[in-house]
Amino acid sequence: INFNTPIEDIRQSIDERPDLKAADFQAIGSYTDAGVQVRQIEADSQRWRGVHVWAASDDLLAASEYKIKTTAEGFGPAGRPVWQALMDDPTLVVVDGWAVATRDGVGGGEAEPWIDKVYYENEEAWPAVDIEVKEPQTGVTLNLKVIGVLDRVHDHAPGIIVSKSLLDDTLPFVVPLTNYQFKLAEGLDPKAVAKSLESSFL
Repeated sequence: INFNTPIEDIRQSIDERPDLKAADFQAIGSYTDAGVQVRQIEADSQRWRGVHVWAASDDLLAASEYKIKTTAEGFGPAGRPVWQALMDDPTLVVVDGWAVATRDGVGGGEAEPWIDKVYYENEEAWPAVDIEVKEPQTGVTLNLKVIGVLDRVHDHAPGIIVSKSLLDDTLPFVVPLTNYQFKLAEGLDPKAVAKSLESSFL
């Protein structure tokens, strides 16, 4: 969706289309994506790295089917559900599986791990990792905590997932939602619905 012409209410907009209805979707999630710079506080290297971030709506976080590979202490199966934690506290984030190394010191493909002392294979929980995230256009820098690492099966996942409420509370301007993900009700043809969505909104 164009940044300058965002959709105010996606479900209402869908119901206004003759070939779509909101009941066709079990869940509708949205996010804004952007490039940011990131580094781990007190890591051996203090070099800023460029990563892609999703600032996700609560609807997207609540319906997320991304698999979490390893979690910080107090979260995951033995603690608070990770996605609910992001909704409750916008200073908490999840990173992709390439942000950490394997125990043999290998990252993945061209990715360079940027989080120290957390390994992809970790089965035991680890202390939450303090990071700095800098928005390059405004220079705004935030201190956040990593509480989860995604499974590498999600090879197209963003570098960081965070609640969009973080942006709403921090930046001096409104950041619109520009991307949507849809979970269809049973029995619908995904290709037909996708065609209707594209013709209506793109």
